[in-house]
Amino acid sequence: MVRSLVFHLLLLPVCLPLVHLHTPCSAQFAVVGPPHPILAMVGEVAELPCHLTPKMSAETMDLMWVRPGLRLVVRTYAHGMEEIEIAEYRGRTSILRGDIAEGKAALRIHKVKVSDSGIYQCYFQDGDFLAKAQVVLKVAGPFFSSPKPWRAAFGVTLLSLLGILVGAVIYWGRQQERIRALSQWERIAKEKLQEELRRMKQEYLAPDVILDPDTAHPNLLISKDQRSLKRIKQRQSLPDNPRRFQYRFCVLGRECFTSGRHFWEVEVGDRKQWNLGVCRENVERKRDVKITPQNGFWTIALLGGHAFHARTDPWSKLTIVKPPKRVGVFLDYERGKVSFYDAIDGLHIYTFSQTPFSGPLWPVFRILTQEPTALTICPALKGMRSSLLPDPLPDPSLETPVASGSANSIEDPQAEVKSLLPPAQP
Repeated sequence: MVRSLVFHLLLLPVCLPLVHLHTPCSAQFAVVGPPHPILAMVGEVAELPCHLTPKMSAETMDLMWVRPGLRLVVRTYAHGMEEIEIAEYRGRTSILRGDIAEGKAALRIHKVKVSDSGIYQCYFQDGDFLAKAQVVLKVAGPFFSSPKPWRAAFGVTLLSLLGILVGAVIYWGRQQERIRALSQWERIAKEKLQEELRRMKQEYLAPDVILDPDTAHPNLLISKDQRSLKRIKQRQSLPDNPRRFQYRFCVLGRECFTSGRHFWEVEVGDRKQWNLGVCRENVERKRDVKITPQNGFWTIALLGGHAFHARTDPWSKLTIVKPPKRVGVFLDYERGKVSFYDAIDGLHIYTFSQTPFSGPLWPVFRILTQEPTALTICPALKGMRSSLLPDPLPDPSLETPVASGSANSIEDPQAEVKSLLPPAQP
């Protein structure tokens, strides 16, 4: 059979010059293949159809599938038996003979490879008559070599997303470098502020300030060590005296200052409201007056957990990123200055300056709200020029410098009681 087919193959240039056209040597039948290429993915099964026209049985004919460009015989069939003529396709090909009685004899290729792409020719021989048809197979690899448009679009989209991801990673890396550089700069600046505050403390005396219960408003509860105060709801029955505050919720320190430089620190913690500084001895204690320098008070205040003010007239709004946990009060009597610092970070908060002080000045503390956290005066070492608490270590949290500005006077968020119970009799 093979010798017969080969003999006719040698005559193909004469007998069959055109695809899908039967040889002019006879007019018994023609062989027809598909009009379009057969598409397959690597690893799939490809079927190359081919049939006779007019319809007739090919059971007694000789069949052969070849790769003309490579001069390879892929599969042959004759006398009811199949043969394979080349090892490249061994075990991967077969001729479908289920419809051979109708003149159909498709070639099935298993586990197709990219190298299987190309032109295949199907030959039918009946005696001395030979006809052929041509079938084109296109095999695509995964994703990007696929001829299907949606796969190509998917590949382009995947590449775009990959590019965006790489760009995002590079951008993130650069941002991290900037953040590290900025953090390093801010850490150095913060350490410098802390060092300046430590040097400043060496120039000031650190008195051991405690509270004077005889000056405390009846709604203020003083601790046994006279360092902490809270506001309570129930008014205490306390003896009235000229030094006790009966309207403002204030209390003074026990020690006053008439000269020199002094500083003390107050732990405010997470309190939402506090008011502290210094005041004259002759301030009004029995009726309502503004807490301002004009009335003998030099203080700063926090209201509602975020509103910072220097109690000038009108108030000066202070811009602070995060409320301090500990406040340092610095009094320079001769220069007429009262300064406030974040005692942990070293940030300057506000300074009252060029005030001609006369007479004693007392530490003053004022709270309006009932909160779990007490206002506490930090102890100081006796005979030392520095605070009892160790100098603050660098903190990982970073603050921005404080700026001050003018703001109109407003009411306190929790107004002090206008009408209280009459003072208890001694």
